[in-house]
Amino acid sequence: MEPLRTSPETLLPAAAQKLSNYIRTRLAETDYPRYRSRGWTIGSGMVESSAKQLVGLRLKGPGMHWSRAGATAVTALRCAHLNGHWHQTWQNLTLTG
Repeated sequence: MEPLRTSPETLLPAAAQKLSNYIRTRLAETDYPRYRSRGWTIGSGMVESSAKQLVGLRLKGPGMHWSRAGATAVTALRCAHLNGHWHQTWQNLTLTG
C-alpha cells in the first residue's frame, strides 16, 4: 500500500485509485488480528448457515413455490422458531390477527 500513498495519480488508473481509497478508509474495519484476540468470528460461514437454515431448508423444497409475501411470512416464523421465540411470536399473531 505504501506506493499507493506516495503518488497514486501517476501509478494507477482511476478505477484502481478508487479501490485503493475504499480499502484505505476501511483499514480499521479489517483489523482481523484484533477481532480474533477478542474471540470474534471472522468469515461469512455463520451467515451462510443461517440463510441455509432459514431459507433453503424451508422454502426450497421439491415442488415448493412461494409468493414474496408468503416467503416473507414463512421466513419470519422460521426465524422465530430457530431463535426460541415461537410461542411469543404465535401469541402476538393470534392477539393481533
